[in-house]
Amino acid sequence: MFMLTHALKLTLMPQIFAIKNYLTDNPCAKAQAADKFEFSLNKYIREPSQDHCIKIGGMALRSSIPDQRSQGMTNVGLVILYRLTLHPLAKYPGPLLGRITNWGTAIQASSGARHLSSRKEHEIYGPIVRTAPNTLSVNTIAGLTAIYASRNANVQKSDWYRIFHAASRGASSTHSEVDPQSHAFRRRVLEHGFSGSALRSAEKYVHQNVDLWCKYLAQDASESDSWTPARNMSDWCSYLSYDVMGDWTFGKRFNCIESDEHRYVPNLLMERMKLLHTLSYLPLAHLVRRLLGTPVMALLAGKLAHAGVKYTQYSSSLMEARIAAEKEMSASGKEPRKDFAHYLLNAKDPQTGKGFSLAQLRAESSLLIAAGTDTVASTMSATLFYLLNNPSTLKKLTVDIRSAFSSPDQIDGNSMSGIPYLRACVDEALRLSPPAPGHLPREVLASGLVIENDHIPPGTVVGASSYVIHHNPEYYPDPFKFRPERWIVDEHSAGINSPDAVSTARAAFCAFSLGRRGCIGKNIAYIELGVALAKLIYKFDMRLPENRSEKQATGGGVPDHEIPERRRSDEYQLVDHFLVGRDGPWVEFRARE
Repeated sequence: MFMLTHALKLTLMPQIFAIKNYLTDNPCAKAQAADKFEFSLNKYIREPSQDHCIKIGGMALRSSIPDQRSQGMTNVGLVILYRLTLHPLAKYPGPLLGRITNWGTAIQASSGARHLSSRKEHEIYGPIVRTAPNTLSVNTIAGLTAIYASRNANVQKSDWYRIFHAASRGASSTHSEVDPQSHAFRRRVLEHGFSGSALRSAEKYVHQNVDLWCKYLAQDASESDSWTPARNMSDWCSYLSYDVMGDWTFGKRFNCIESDEHRYVPNLLMERMKLLHTLSYLPLAHLVRRLLGTPVMALLAGKLAHAGVKYTQYSSSLMEARIAAEKEMSASGKEPRKDFAHYLLNAKDPQTGKGFSLAQLRAESSLLIAAGTDTVASTMSATLFYLLNNPSTLKKLTVDIRSAFSSPDQIDGNSMSGIPYLRACVDEALRLSPPAPGHLPREVLASGLVIENDHIPPGTVVGASSYVIHHNPEYYPDPFKFRPERWIVDEHSAGINSPDAVSTARAAFCAFSLGRRGCIGKNIAYIELGVALAKLIYKFDMRLPENRSEKQATGGGVPDHEIPERRRSDEYQLVDHFLVGRDGPWVEFRARE
């Protein structure tokens, strides 16, 4: 590294000083030179001239050593110089590595800790941080609203999402569709599956699977004290969410609660996302995308690539089987099974009269499994973690639930409105440990975007991290404390639950994203979370293991972790690969007498 730095200095310092003097002597030159520099540099990369000359704003820069190695170092140095001085985003602060290359972001993404790094960067550099040469991260309500919530936001999903196209045989899903018109079509079709009548039909599948889940959690209780063995609730919440999703979406329960036959699927999905999430941030991601599904990627990525292919095949087969079942029911005159797939297969866009093609249905099936299972499972396990680590909160919620119902059969989606403290606990868990903690990148379109009177130029990638903004002390006092009360208005309070404080907290809340691209399945997610947690707390006492073994993860941070932000024992830890990896908490249950 020292030798490379020294060589760059010898080769480039005369040129850097020349540029510095030139810009100093010509106050108007900086803005005028930027476009010329980028054009000249690109031309140089494609067609290096024999005398190794690049023109910048009318100046001719020459390499003093006309060999290929010198050309390469000169080129790298000039790119760095441009990105630090003349680039349209040069005025924004950020880590040095991020300002000159995408590799910093790619490294963070591969570690699963980008959300933690991003919060630290905002703590150091302020509300708008340049995280990559052409990327800005924002940490304000105004920025969040301008990017995601405004109906007139001059942005679209960035090319980052195209990695998911490539992984789904070239077909986009509602989540990964970049084109606004195509996304609007998909959204209109999908809305049939999330209508009021569709959600009412879905709730019975939630109850059937939650009741079965509770039955299996109660098994193997000790005869002496009636407590069950400790169970890893990260896993068991996944089993529940997968069985609900299979039952409701594809007409076929995965049987993860009862059997280990399909329990490999959550791990398969996570392995796939580890690969895609890392590849999506690479500087040459547009080239890497072409390799997905090829023998080259299988050679380079090994089991991660194999998992991606296997998951795509698995999700596609589920949709194809459900299509065949729908046709069979229709041909035989049987009453259709009114699950999500039924509404999806029969839905038509009211504007165009079109439905989904087979390729689009396959892509949607891949999305539905991922979005409909991991979000619920991670939120449920996070909520249990925070409740068990805050006994007074768990005690209050237990009293609320058990006094509201005389039987678990009375618990349903409609009754959740009568237990506002349960919703507050879920929202507080979503705030502290959001299931999609990273950035959702958007590309600024022609004419730019204004964020708090700051004009963001076209082509810039902008985004906000839910984890970062959810831990902004300006919006959430004591941001690392689990305080469900911050979501319930007390008209007489001047603290975290005053009307103004609650309004601010809600404005900054983005666990399901916002606006026209927000999570379309938010309502069914809240139903599943509310019903499962209410029935669990009604039926069982629960506790953390008294004699926890080393393999039984608490779910929280550990004191000696190499990443300081992962040392908080009272924070449910997420490994961000767009979907989140997690482990624990391990919990023991005792059925109520």
